[in-house]
Amino acid sequence: MIRTVLLAAALLIPAAAQAQMHYLERKPAGAAADLAITGLRLEAAEATVPTGFGFHFRIANLGDAAAEGARRDGVLRIVFYLTKDPRRPPSGPLSPLRRGEFQPGRPLGRSGIVGLPFRIPAGFRGRETARAVRLPAGIKPGRWWFCAMIDPDDVVRERNEANNIRCRPLRIVSAGGASAGRRQAEPARRPHRHGRDGKDGKKDTGREIARAILEDLLERKDRDGSPEALERPGGRHGRERPPAQARSEEPPPSPCALDGPLPNLRPAGVKTGSRLSRSRRNRAYAAVRNRGRGTAPAYDGDCGYRIHVVLSRSGEVTIPAAGGYGDDTHVVLDVAGGRALAPGERFAARPRDSVLDLSGVPRGRYWLCVVADPDNGVPESDETDNVRCEYRVSVD
Repeated sequence: MIRTVLLAAALLIPAAAQAQMHYLERKPAGAAADLAITGLRLEAAEATVPTGFGFHFRIANLGDAAAEGARRDGVLRIVFYLTKDPRRPPSGPLSPLRRGEFQPGRPLGRSGIVGLPFRIPAGFRGRETARAVRLPAGIKPGRWWFCAMIDPDDVVRERNEANNIRCRPLRIVSAGGASAGRRQAEPARRPHRHGRDGKDGKKDTGREIARAILEDLLERKDRDGSPEALERPGGRHGRERPPAQARSEEPPPSPCALDGPLPNLRPAGVKTGSRLSRSRRNRAYAAVRNRGRGTAPAYDGDCGYRIHVVLSRSGEVTIPAAGGYGDDTHVVLDVAGGRALAPGERFAARPRDSVLDLSGVPRGRYWLCVVADPDNGVPESDETDNVRCEYRVSVD
């Protein structure tokens, strides 16, 4: 009897081990990230050498694991380049060429490389980011593909490597061969810090993109867990719609004199908590975007654009108004435009340094509004779209 049991055990143990190995072989490898360029849009289908052009892009992590931006074998990057064959990934050293030089598949200068050394969580979907690059003088006119690729160095292990590149067709012409009457996008010059030119005021475009993506991550973290989350109250269909904005007065003469096309500053959004307390620090996010064809100068104390965040009882904010915005409307944040805005670019007052001043605001319910260029510090092609009201907030 004992011999029979031992013999059966000797036969069953190898079979169980074999089944265990078969199970381990078929077991999924585990969670993985999936970085993707989910959007790429050009502001114009044609660009002129050696000027520049604007574009918009969006990234996402479609996987079920976070992507670590900095590792021992490198840093997660995004590169922007021109190629004749969009199916071929960039080759050669992914480092910027010297000024004026060009090679297909190589990044378009320093503005063509963006480093993302921070952690990108699973499910992250970034906002659309507006950028501009300059075409090198060495490129030959013709039909090209403008492409964006995330993680070209293969730093992050992904479950899908086929969605890392997105391309759009672009026609490049010489300075004398542009179509008559057609103006190109004009973000050829990169904006400088505080609106100044020179080596000390130069700002790296890649750092701006990385900062915008990082702020998207911080805002998502606030929405997920912070008691002061910067989110709009109510659902998408249950939110009360603000009344139509009104503007009945002519703007005062602007102190700025601009040559060429005019900018058009338009509010891009404003966010804060649904309940504001005068006994604590309340922070806000407010942004404007240049929808015009010219560059808006930075604020220098007289000329340039500013941003106002206002609380209004009625939601009808009329600018300009003598002595302010009128009764029951309070300016709670005044931010100076810290840099020049090229066409398509956005400037934002970030929550980390935008504290609302509620000292003179009575308790009650108000519309949260943002005003772009409230004192007409910049002449614009359209002066009727400078106000945007989002939703109601309570002041306690």
